[in-house]
This record gives sequence, structure tokens and C-alpha cells, in this order.
Amino acid sequence: MDMDDHIVTLIDEEGDAFDFLMIDSFLVGDQEYAVMLPMQEEDDDAEGEEETEYIFAHDEDEDED
Repeated sequence: MDMDDHIVTLIDEEGDAFDFLMIDSFLVGDQEYAVMLPMQEEDDDAEGEEETEYIFAHDEDEDED
């Protein structure tokens, strides 16, 4: 599987798009969750800076293909 297969674009309430790298997923009961890292521009990477992981609940959109 290619790394691009794990890149997810999320759009916030204001219509701004953010790319995340999905690094893991897991189930809790019937709910699926994804562990994601924000994709950063190379210029934004600060040496020694810790990366923040986010956990999002995943709901399948019925209109999604």
C-alpha cells in the first residue's frame, strides 16, 4: 500500500482543508477511530518539536462513493 493511500483531507466548519496521515485505526465497540498526524510543509518542521497525534471518530457518509 502506498503512503498516499493513508492521506486524508479533512474540511473544517469554515471550509479550510487540512491533510492528515492516518497512522492507525481501531474499534471501540461498534465505533471506528483513526489516529492521524497533520501533514506539515517541510519548512514547518521544527527540529526537536514533538508531533501531535489526533484521534478522530470515523462515520461513513452514506452519500460517499
